[in-house]
Amino acid sequence: MNGKVYDVGCGDGLFLKEASRLKMQITGFEPESMPRRQAEKRLGKRLDKKLFTSLKSEKASAITCWQVIEHLEDPHSFLCACRHHMVDGGLLALSTVNLGSLQAKCFGGNWLHLDPPRHLWIGNLQKVIQLVKDCGFSVEKVRYNSSEFGPVGWVDSLINLADTKRDRVLACLKQGCREPQDWPVYILSAFLAPAALLLSLIEAVLNKPATFEIYARLKKDRARRQGG
Repeated sequence: MNGKVYDVGCGDGLFLKEASRLKMQITGFEPESMPRRQAEKRLGKRLDKKLFTSLKSEKASAITCWQVIEHLEDPHSFLCACRHHMVDGGLLALSTVNLGSLQAKCFGGNWLHLDPPRHLWIGNLQKVIQLVKDCGFSVEKVRYNSSEFGPVGWVDSLINLADTKRDRVLACLKQGCREPQDWPVYILSAFLAPAALLLSLIEAVLNKPATFEIYARLKKDRARRQGG
């Protein structure tokens, strides 16, 4: 891909590092200081502390936002800002959680990916697709994250039904087992994993995955009308 890839919420920079290995121009935004410093060390370059700072003089050919829009109160304004900082025909790639998933229907408030209070806006697949279209993009592909986020969602949501600590399995995966109660739950999750993987594949077949990715192109005629 020619041009610049801009990763929103780039964390510790792993995705941008892989993009750089493919000879892409890379930059990104990370609001949290610790992961931003890790990313800058990994990439050997400075990253944005404020959104789109490095795109003032050059627009991006691709903007990626993995698991970002669910953390925003107004994802419509964010996607319109993406459109403004993107070249005609540029690629938007995003992933988010699906309120219309089987997991969400089965577990309600105990669903792992509901993630209160960090998640501020969650839509179903159709609503997110329409949001992307309303912001001037043409959806080219939808991909399901069945094996990546699905099994953890099923296991942790099931355990949430009885556990006094919410989302314990995910915390153990990220930080390790820190409390005595973590170990039996973590061991139990290993036994539940095969069934959870099967359920994740089933929900993908039914078009009701826990999470999904959308790849969309900026419409050239819309970009010109919007001055972007």
